[in-house]
Amino acid sequence: MESVRRYGLWEAADRPEKETMVTIPDMPCQFEMKKGMLPIPLSCAGLADFEGGAVKAEVDSDGVVLNGFDELEAKFTVAYEKLMGNKAYNIGPLSLCDGGVQAERGNKSSIDQGKCLSWLDSHKPGSVVYVSFGTLARLRLRQVMEIGEAMKGSGRPVVWVLKQGNEGSEEIESWVSRFGEGLEWMVILGWAPQVAILSHAAVGGFVTHCGWNSTLEGLCAGVPMVTWPHFWEQFVNERLVMEVLKCSYSLIVMESVRRYGLWDASNGPEEKKVVITDMPCRFEMKKRLLPVPLSGMGMAGFEGRAVKAEVDSDGVVINSFDELEVKFTEAYEKLMGKKAYNMGPLFLCEGGVQAERGNKSSIDKDKCLSWFDSHEPGSVVYVSFGSLTWLRLKLAMEIGEALKGSGRPVVWVVKQRKGGSEEIESWVSQFGEGLDWLVIVGWAPQVAILSHKVVGGFVTHCGWNSTLEGLCAGVPMVTWPHFWEQFVIERLVVEMLKVGVGVGIDVQIGLREDALVGREEIGVALER
Repeated sequence: MESVRRYGLWEAADRPEKETMVTIPDMPCQFEMKKGMLPIPLSCAGLADFEGGAVKAEVDSDGVVLNGFDELEAKFTVAYEKLMGNKAYNIGPLSLCDGGVQAERGNKSSIDQGKCLSWLDSHKPGSVVYVSFGTLARLRLRQVMEIGEAMKGSGRPVVWVLKQGNEGSEEIESWVSRFGEGLEWMVILGWAPQVAILSHAAVGGFVTHCGWNSTLEGLCAGVPMVTWPHFWEQFVNERLVMEVLKCSYSLIVMESVRRYGLWDASNGPEEKKVVITDMPCRFEMKKRLLPVPLSGMGMAGFEGRAVKAEVDSDGVVINSFDELEVKFTEAYEKLMGKKAYNMGPLFLCEGGVQAERGNKSSIDKDKCLSWFDSHEPGSVVYVSFGSLTWLRLKLAMEIGEALKGSGRPVVWVVKQRKGGSEEIESWVSQFGEGLDWLVIVGWAPQVAILSHKVVGGFVTHCGWNSTLEGLCAGVPMVTWPHFWEQFVIERLVVEMLKVGVGVGIDVQIGLREDALVGREEIGVALER
């Protein structure tokens, strides 16, 4: 909010709201919002005097006290201190300071807390949806009716808190009370004991306006949220819930696919979505993106031996680390009934491996790094699709045109393979003439390349080693999975860690030979 005010982002972005993405400066990560979702300056809402007084008090103070906690937003607290030039103290969440606050936060509850909790006690854990939009949000009857129909359609028990005292609130109260008759609903008119409700085991979901107190209480209770921001900073809070807080990751997915026969059991169209069980979060994939069973690739014998070895072992050693995917490691241990040990990233254990991971590099490392030293930091795009991926010439040409269109220096690793790769090697070498490109035919010193400060982007097939090396180097990725577990790993990079952008491929190469990503899609991903 301070960045929006300080840099006049609302006034500066003078194009129509729906068309204007505004970058918020001074944030610890890339942060963009539509202009229409920015916190509106109080001066635009007729509260210029209040805004001026609040800003002056903040500037004149020695620091601010925040209802937050370091484990939730330490990076943002540090960024705020840097922006303001004074200290910020996280002393929350305040809702945990006094048990009595669970019944009354701000006002006396409109319902007896004991009666409310007794109703919740009669329901199964995680079955109830709690709906509350705070004290300031105003809903029209038509919108309330849509919410009601959706809640009814879910078939779940519902606790719905309705605000009193506003114009039209009596009409809404009347409609909800009538509509909820015969349904497993509790309607609370006025103030609710929200912390007590959210802390109850029966509550499995929270439909919220993303006010800060409500967001904090939902997070501390560990209740998944359906976010419905209305105004002011609520859209910013929504981004925190959905994107910032958003893995043994691929291991558990592949084991669930194998154990439950998801590829065979899902006999519908390949567009059909399949739920991956045993995951620590909701996880769906299109059937055609599931890891194909090895038995379906003529490797049934190998698959059988691999599964038997895994079952007979005392545990597994994984090239990963707890900070990246501890929840998925724990879920894998629970699924398999044995220990899993994260002992990676292995490439950091030996400095020499930076020049040769698996094979001798096809280019002199010093020559390669000398080329890098002649470029600006973050300017180079590194392109490599690993040792197993096979590109057709037509696809290589689309990639080349997109890279040329980006105007950036490029390092492109072209795999050697008998029968076919010569044509691609020849085309890439000829096409790259006159461009600021370094073409490596064969094996590249990938870790050394990714660790160089001039590399600002990595176009990758999402093989696990490459993904891990990209993550540890802190290089943003353009993800282009081809087969097997690579689509699962893409989900980790793009959706959970938010450090990559997909090119939009949604079919495994090999299942559809005509699968092609055009230069336009590649170019868009590179620019993002």
